[in-house]
Amino acid sequence: MNLDKEKEKSGTSFNNKSVDSVVKLFEKTSVFKSLNKIVFLAVVVSLATGIYVFVDQILMVRILPLNPIFKDETFFDFAYNSQWKQAIDIIRTQQLNIQTSVASIIRTSISLSSPLTLICTAITLMLGLGISINYSKMLGKQDYTKAKVVWNNGFFLTLITSLVTSAILIGLTFFVVPIQSKTTNIDSFNLTGNDKILVQDFVNYCRDLSITWAKEYALILIGFNVFNCFTMVFISLLNSEGKNGIPTAFILTANVINIGLDVILLLFTKLGISGAAIATSISWIASTSIFLLYIYILNKKNDTLLQYKSLNIKNFRFDKSIVIFIFAIGMSSLFRNASTAIFSLVQQSIYGSITNQVTGLDNSYYLTILGAVSPIYNLFYSAIIGIIRGARTVITYNHAKNNIDNVKKAYWMTMVMSLAYALIFFILVCFALPKQFLWLFDILPENDNFNDASKLLMITMAQLVLLVLAISGMLYFQSTGKPITSLITSIAYGIIFGIPGLFIARAIAVATGNIDCFVFAPLAIMGVSGIVVCGYSSWYLYLRKEKQKDTPIDIQSINNNESTKLSTQK
Repeated sequence: MNLDKEKEKSGTSFNNKSVDSVVKLFEKTSVFKSLNKIVFLAVVVSLATGIYVFVDQILMVRILPLNPIFKDETFFDFAYNSQWKQAIDIIRTQQLNIQTSVASIIRTSISLSSPLTLICTAITLMLGLGISINYSKMLGKQDYTKAKVVWNNGFFLTLITSLVTSAILIGLTFFVVPIQSKTTNIDSFNLTGNDKILVQDFVNYCRDLSITWAKEYALILIGFNVFNCFTMVFISLLNSEGKNGIPTAFILTANVINIGLDVILLLFTKLGISGAAIATSISWIASTSIFLLYIYILNKKNDTLLQYKSLNIKNFRFDKSIVIFIFAIGMSSLFRNASTAIFSLVQQSIYGSITNQVTGLDNSYYLTILGAVSPIYNLFYSAIIGIIRGARTVITYNHAKNNIDNVKKAYWMTMVMSLAYALIFFILVCFALPKQFLWLFDILPENDNFNDASKLLMITMAQLVLLVLAISGMLYFQSTGKPITSLITSIAYGIIFGIPGLFIARAIAVATGNIDCFVFAPLAIMGVSGIVVCGYSSWYLYLRKEKQKDTPIDIQSINNNESTKLSTQK
């Protein structure tokens, strides 16, 4: 056997230092240890990202009302506006259930912008997931030349896709945000004459203000999402190479920058919640710049396959099969998040249309609560995503090596780890510190909406436990390159069971006059979809035989054989 020809054939005619960390992590370490090493750092990154989004939204609710510059510029300090002051006095005197605080309107703005920002996250995860799984697959096959082509195609695909989708989402912002917020008809509040006109004008003013703020916030984040996409792609590819520690430190640094800028822009400028979006965008730009520099240093050391020279237009080689694979696998992640965004959009639109009809409360009542509950859920959801993201690398590599036993071990270990995290978070938020978490968003025990907020918080966090079943089941199909099955399981909650379930729950709530029929619907939908997806993936893993693949070339074995042959000849 000619060793040079085999290396050339397998694409390894370069310094083996570039893949030493990959071999060490995935082939010289047990599944449990490699999984824990990658998952731990992936959870740190995801949780840190979730924390800065969480803190970002807390600061908007808590700091912005203290900013005198912002209040004066927007005329939002009602003490300066006799018309609005009179409207608030009427609302409070007659104990009408209408939200009048700055914090409540900020929370509503967060709710209205969340479907769009969730789609941005979906695009980011789609690119990072699709490219990194393809990259890990090539590393597992030891086809390092093809791995470089994945890097080349993935880089330009990220650039083009993120810019095009941002342009589309910018256009959708002007339609999606207003459609969720309905004007409240105050006839049920028994007001007459000028009082009725004044209060109706005030309610409309608050609605219009929350829509304006939500659009401004979403537009900035969408416009700069290209940098967030590149950050996710870079860290996912470096993780696939077994390089985890330093990239994790970079993400943590960027998060600290974001929180510091949040405080400055929210407290000392008149930017409003747009200041928080600008702070986040600056941190994305800083993070991308740091990763570009780090990869440049690795290039100089010949310690990565992510070579900048491969990005030269002259060296560019479009590979249709790689691009299709990236989109096919990544699309499941996109559709999971996009379907969840659509689910959220429909849910909030229904809340905005039936709340006053069923309960007599302001139509924005549940939207303001969701503006507090959703960030709490998203914080801990990010940790679960971190576990899944880390596990994908391990499963993909072992699947490419035809090591099905390791795939099964990683699958169940991930399931157990995710359930443990979800249960801990559920107990922490719902039983240990519920008042403290709601206090962060200015929902206090003495508030009229506290009991409903506590109930909605418990329902939402219970969804996190059931989500593990669905997302862990989907993990197997994504990691092993089964795009159709992965796509179907990814939209099970948001679309297949979700949308019909919401409209059925809406009809029951209106017919019975009981809003709880709709409030509890997402939990029931998550339970059904989780059981179905987890059951099917487990059946597929154990009872459906994988087609035998060509065994990849083992370079280490080749080296050993050549060494033995030389010794024998001597």
